[in-house]
Formats: sequence, structure tokens, C-alpha cells
Amino acid sequence: MEKTDPAPSTLGEGNADGSDRLEFLAAHGGPFFELQRRLNLLHEKSLCTGRRILLFVTIAWVVPLLLTLPTLGSDSPTFWAYLSDPGPWSRFLVGIAAFVAAEQAVETGLRRKLGQFLRAPMIPPESQDQAGVALRKALRRRDSAFAELGCLVLAAISAALAFATFNQLPATSWAATVTAEGPRLTIAGWWCALVSIPLFIFLFTRGIWRHLVWAELLRSVARIKLRLVSTHPDGKGGLAFLGEYPNAYLLFVFGISCGMARRCPGTRCRRGFLRRP
Repeated sequence: MEKTDPAPSTLGEGNADGSDRLEFLAAHGGPFFELQRRLNLLHEKSLCTGRRILLFVTIAWVVPLLLTLPTLGSDSPTFWAYLSDPGPWSRFLVGIAAFVAAEQAVETGLRRKLGQFLRAPMIPPESQDQAGVALRKALRRRDSAFAELGCLVLAAISAALAFATFNQLPATSWAATVTAEGPRLTIAGWWCALVSIPLFIFLFTRGIWRHLVWAELLRSVARIKLRLVSTHPDGKGGLAFLGEYPNAYLLFVFGISCGMARRCPGTRCRRGFLRRP
């Protein structure tokens, strides 16, 4: 007899002892998750956050740094220009690390909040089927290949925009060398345009999509009949705990802030030096 693992995302179809779960694993599922799992970067029961942060930061930030090393012996080394530019630091080092670290925090936080509906319990037996339908719909959206394809398209657009931006630099930098014929991207500039920036945008848009899926799941749960207590001490019928779920997105919002703060106010980077305007 073939043994099959029970689906962790069903409601009302669990064990006879009533240990059913209303579970939405925000960081699991989807083609990108499966790709990482096949590459042994993570496991079904462990996101291996530290290992993936090290890998993604190496790809996005360390590789361009290494590509600038051959210029140390030239008249205009771009190595120091890269190190003194706040853009790569904020987006490719801190930002990407924050996005990857946020996956574990978001998944744990949302899992606890959603589980509170059953622990309370707030979903009566007659509403569990409806809650299960809403959950399965959310999981299909989370795992959607079309959604992640859309994220890839946006990442590709960001690569094109980065290429155009680098080609309009007024002065030589680590990303492009300005000659009489016009700006020409360096090897590090090509890498950032084709790999680092798209990776940042993909992780960002993928996280936004999954937050929208979570929001729609909450909206669907709100439409079903719940067992609320008008005299609950929290003053919200027992739903006050949902107001705390944004705390799980602390690292994700921090990563977004790093992307927006890639240019330091009041300073500008020219030829590897930070100067006051």
C-alpha cells in the first residue's frame, strides 16, 4: 500500500482526533521555491535562511566587487568606486539579505495568526468547509507559475531600465566608462544590470504578490460565519490579534527602504568618492 503524506493545508479533512490545521506557509510553494529545493538550498521543513542569504548576497554584491578587482592596477580603478557607492550596499547586500531573512519571519508570523482562528476556536464546524475552500484558493494563487512569471517580467524590465540608466551616466563610475563615443558598461555594470538588480526586483515583487494573496485570504475568511465574542477583552470580538500581523513584515519593509535609500541624501558619488554637492 502506497504511503502518502497528509496535506498540511486542508481544513476539515484531517485526523480523527480533530488536529486539523488552517495553515498558510507564505514562503513555500511556487516554481522558485521548487527550484531552490531541487538545488538543495532549502528543505520542506527548513528554509535554510543563512545559507541562502550568503548565496544571494554573493551573487548580487560580491561578484560585481570581484569583477572590479582587475582595475586596481589601472589609472582609474573602479574597485574603490564600487565600495564607496551606497547603491550596491543598500540594495545588493542589505536589501537582498533582508528580503531573504524576511521569508522566515513572515511565514512564522502569518502561520501563528492564521492558526489562532482554530485555537480560539473562531471557526465553527459549519464554516470549516468554506474556510478550507478559501485556503486552497489562496494556496493555488501562492503557487501560481503565472504570478512568478510576472515577477520575472518585471525583473527583466528593471534590467532594461538599469542598462538605460548606466548608459546615461555623465561621468566614469564602476558601472560604466565614459569615452568619446559615449558611456560603455563595465563588466561589473553588466552583471548588476543583468543579475543583481533583477534579483532584487524579483524578490521584492514575489514578496508583494504573496502579501496580496494573504490579504485576499483574510478577506475571504472575513466573509464566512465566525464565532466572535462581543464581550471579548480585546474590544474587537477576539480579532485584535490580526492587527499585529504587519510586525512580521518588519524585515521586508526594511529591505524596501534599503532599495529606496540607495542614494544618500545630500551626497553624490563621483569616481569613487563621496562629495558634498
